[in-house]
Amino acid sequence: AAPSGLNLGVFTASSDTITVTLAGLPGETIVAGAMTLVAVAGDAGGDDDFHLLASSPAIDRADPSTYYFAEPAPNGGRANLGADGNTRQATTSAAQQVQVLSPNGGQKLEAGSTVPILWTSQGVTAQRAVLRMNVGGEAIGDWLDDAYRTARQSSAASTEDAIDTSGVTAAPPATVYQQYQEEPTIGYHLPVADGVYNVRLHLFEPWLTEAGQRLIDVSLQGALVGDDVDPFAIAGKAGKAISLNYEVTATGGQGIVLSMARANENSFNAVLSAIEVSAVNPLGVADPRFVIEASLDNGSTWTDIATNQAVDLYGAGQFDWTIPADMQTDGSSALVRVSTDIGLAPRDESDTAFLIAAAGDNYYVNIAGDSDLSDNQYTTAAGDDAQSGKSPDRPMASLAALLDAYDLGPGDVVHIDTGVYQTPRNIVITANDAGVTIQGPTDDGKTATFDRGNTSNGSYVFELSDADGVTISHLSITGGEVGIFFEDATTSDQVTIANNIVFGNNSGGIDMGAAGEAAHADARIIDNTVHDNAAGTFAFGIRARGPRTIVSGNTIHNEEIGIDAMYRLGFFEAAPPADWLRVEDNQVFDNLEVGIRLQENVLVTNNVVHGQRGYGGGSRGISSFSAGTIANNQVYDNDFGVFAESDTLVENNELFMNAVGVYLDREGQ
Repeated sequence: AAPSGLNLGVFTASSDTITVTLAGLPGETIVAGAMTLVAVAGDAGGDDDFHLLASSPAIDRADPSTYYFAEPAPNGGRANLGADGNTRQATTSAAQQVQVLSPNGGQKLEAGSTVPILWTSQGVTAQRAVLRMNVGGEAIGDWLDDAYRTARQSSAASTEDAIDTSGVTAAPPATVYQQYQEEPTIGYHLPVADGVYNVRLHLFEPWLTEAGQRLIDVSLQGALVGDDVDPFAIAGKAGKAISLNYEVTATGGQGIVLSMARANENSFNAVLSAIEVSAVNPLGVADPRFVIEASLDNGSTWTDIATNQAVDLYGAGQFDWTIPADMQTDGSSALVRVSTDIGLAPRDESDTAFLIAAAGDNYYVNIAGDSDLSDNQYTTAAGDDAQSGKSPDRPMASLAALLDAYDLGPGDVVHIDTGVYQTPRNIVITANDAGVTIQGPTDDGKTATFDRGNTSNGSYVFELSDADGVTISHLSITGGEVGIFFEDATTSDQVTIANNIVFGNNSGGIDMGAAGEAAHADARIIDNTVHDNAAGTFAFGIRARGPRTIVSGNTIHNEEIGIDAMYRLGFFEAAPPADWLRVEDNQVFDNLEVGIRLQENVLVTNNVVHGQRGYGGGSRGISSFSAGTIANNQVYDNDFGVFAESDTLVENNELFMNAVGVYLDREGQ
């Protein structure tokens, strides 16, 4: 058989000669019989071009919060999707265009509400935005995150002081100025396409009190364009914004190279808050105007809702549309359209239709595919997230989807009908829906169960984040790390958790989290049944926190700790009695370690606590670790009835059948 060949690989020829050398070990002879050279070539047909076609729906469809300036003009003011997005190889856009940003399809709007219609235009205004960068950090609105740096820079500086922007036309938001860079040298390489640009640098003097202390040299394309720039002297004071404007030409693919450096070794460092780059629109005008129309029938007919609408310097517009009270659609069939008669008369409409629902305070959720409606209390049809969720015959199927779709508030009630709702993600309730009531079936024998199906850390059925005034009632809640979790980074005040069954969660039933002075206040945790949330270490039924919180009328059993209650004002600081957390009128039994545990500024009264045994003989009915009051409780059949220490008052309790009735340690009395 002929010997097999050795495949050396694929190489690109850069000249008309190819040299192949085979080298062996010392003393080794290399024998080569032949070499085969094969040119690799495709058919070079049109299908070998993988650039986007001009008609592609991927043109100008990248995330609006990403950069696009490396694309050649006209680029639509938005990057293309795909590998060529924000590169010089990107397919160009139409010379003039309008893009409707919102509502752009899939939304659920309500008659009588006011919603913003947002759009952007390109090639219509006199100037186009090429780049707007928040040098100090993350994206803020149209000012994108810090990128394209060349000189070494540490983390951004910041200030909470107010910034005076009165001296700057079309200034960035004050929050952009409040994040800034302060370095000996600040450098950026912006890979814009060749052309003529206006570069606008936004800065302010953050803290110096005299002119001449901070002097900055500004260079573009390696040439000095600003010598000894003094932010304090230009503004006349610290904390007042200024802008520096320069024209620059990018040629030969070099982009824009910017450097700002302290002018001499005695100067304080250079500062910079934002970079703004713009260019002239060849077909643009100074003050273009736009018309906004609405269609309720998927575009068959259109009606003006606003005319003669202006846009900002770079073509972005907003109109706050109050939807007429009698306007609604039968499903998703509404569109908006924005147009102008400037130049090529560009226009755009919503990509897909949206829904306009009737006004009202009631919302409805039912399980998808519900074929047996006999056990329903609220709804008369199966749930479907394509429906409005605003009437019993058109319920949505997902509570999370309903919360995402609508901006709910006080007086709004979401009616959850009978069934089991698998919950693949946390149901997060935020300030957008503060005040809403979420209510399951109230009829006997009817239950709505939310099952998280994931007990790993951070998996909650309900997560409250700055959700003041929310009520959750008449639900069964199971299958998470915690059933209802109050997020620690914010406060959710005046929350009511009532008449729920919370069970089968890994580390806790209801968790109010933070214990400090800023804890969630005025919660009402009442008339719930909480059990078997004890799979994890230090698990609990209810962890209650915060001033004036009331835990009352609950039944808690089969936990490691039944109720853990604390209001910590400071380091063992006494709060006024009116602000104490109250644990009262609960039935607490058959928990492993402690029935009720209190720490600091807690009143435990009128509870029935029994059956805490099995923790090596150390189980406690009621246990206090610091100042509090234990009064008028019935406590029996525990290893320790009451275990009190650190300035706890124990009085008027009925204790019997405990291995130890009352154990006082240190300053208990």
